[in-house]
Amino acid sequence: MFQYLTFIDLVVPVIFLVIIFLISKRTQLKNIEENPSYKYFIYGLMVKIAGGVAVCLIYVYYYGGGDTLNYYSDCVNLITLGENNPIHFIRYMIGPDPNLALEINWSETAFQYFGDPHARAVVKLTVFLCAISFKSFIGMTILLAWISYWPIWRLYQVLIKEFPNLVFEFAVALFFVPSVFFWGSGLLKDTITFAAVCLSLHLIV
Repeated sequence: MFQYLTFIDLVVPVIFLVIIFLISKRTQLKNIEENPSYKYFIYGLMVKIAGGVAVCLIYVYYYGGGDTLNYYSDCVNLITLGENNPIHFIRYMIGPDPNLALEINWSETAFQYFGDPHARAVVKLTVFLCAISFKSFIGMTILLAWISYWPIWRLYQVLIKEFPNLVFEFAVALFFVPSVFFWGSGLLKDTITFAAVCLSLHLIV
């Protein structure tokens, strides 16, 4: 049976949280004097990370399956594929390559989303987070939540610049609404698409 949570999930996430908090605190202190909205910076980030971790735990212990678990297992299997055959890894990343399916050892790398280009895109975008987190499910989710927080924060800055009297209201809407920080923080398509929309709006406005 595939192991989603292991001992590494007790170690790597703690290290990541300390590093992320220290970097974020430094960013907050650097900017808060000129921009008081930064008082929400760490609160929003910590809530987002908590939402991502909650997705991990609920899908493992309550649902017992689902997209986020399949994305993670495919990331682990893709890393294994790269360790066994780097050329196959490259072909997967730059695919689609229909011939690759005939050459893969499926007993070692049982991909869930090999034939789904949309779901496979999530795996391609997050596999390196899985690798640098030592295949920690919670660890890579924390990294994804952290990275995807920056576009949301940039959109928040655009909105409060246009509507300076709604600093608190926009903070609640973007950071603290449960459906936003839960579904928009885990290893899911929603996290990536939400961040992409925020980044696009930030660049357009």
